[in-house]
Amino acid sequence: MKNKNIYSLAEIEKMSYVEFVAFIKEENRPSGGKKTIRLIAQNAFINSNSRILEVGSTNGFSSLEIARITGCSVTGIDIDQKSVDNASEKAKIYGVNERVNFCMASAL
Repeated sequence: MKNKNIYSLAEIEKMSYVEFVAFIKEENRPSGGKKTIRLIAQNAFINSNSRILEVGSTNGFSSLEIARITGCSVTGIDIDQKSVDNASEKAKIYGVNERVNFCMASAL
């Protein structure tokens, strides 16, 4: 039985970008990181009454940061289940899992 946590170089090279980002649990943050997210939240007038949908949430960096700083509710969708699992785990760690939900879905 193969250990699910051990991958060969060939397996890693075959991963899509989305799969690879989930595999290494990369934050996949925008340029400027948290500063950019704060500016987006401010300029979009996001507050605790806002409901946000993030398409392509990967491991949840933007969704979690917006929820954390504004108190809003966020739904993040991604095509990769491992990304969704990573983001959901981080939501619990950040203490925002009551307001933030991640699910696997496609925008197509």
